[in-house]
Amino acid sequence: MKSFTLPLLCLMLVFSAGAVHARGDAAPGANPGAESLSKFIPEDDVKVQGVVTDDAGEPLIGVNVLEKGNPTNGTITDVDGAFQLTVADDNATLVFTYIGYQKKEMPLNG
Repeated sequence: MKSFTLPLLCLMLVFSAGAVHARGDAAPGANPGAESLSKFIPEDDVKVQGVVTDDAGEPLIGVNVLEKGNPTNGTITDVDGAFQLTVADDNATLVFTYIGYQKKEMPLNG
């Protein structure tokens, strides 16, 4: 687990490499036809999970989280400030933007 604290946005990130399901986590045969709907993420992709809070430790809802260099790969934080995102590899950089806060970039390998 990697943990980071930033001046305006406090972040806790967890990431892991390996094949993961994007959809259809049920075991084959548990839901007939589900296998054809499943998308598999290539083995070098990395699943990143994190929580974004303010300086007081309160979760920030709706923070934009993007993979730098890939503007179509992003998400927003939920009501608990949590997010999940799959990025190309562990050399990716996440970009966090939120109204009223400075934009922050965080490399996963740093």
